[in-house]
Amino acid sequence: MVIENKKCKFLIQVCEEVTGDNKKREINGLSEAMDFFNIKEGYMVTLTQTDILKIQNSTIHIISLEQFYKTVKV
Repeated sequence: MVIENKKCKFLIQVCEEVTGDNKKREINGLSEAMDFFNIKEGYMVTLTQTDILKIQNSTIHIISLEQFYKTVKV
């Protein structure tokens, strides 16, 4: 969770890899947080995977760690 001005700006879920075994759990955890904070887009950072998931009215961006570093400019 990234907070700015006492408000949740965006949510980040981190996992090594999204697999058939953990996909539901990882997505549900991020989706619940997105619902709680009323945020329409969330991010899941993995080692190498990239994808975009549309869930109801929300979007989850699955991005690689490399892509995350380039985006965030750490």
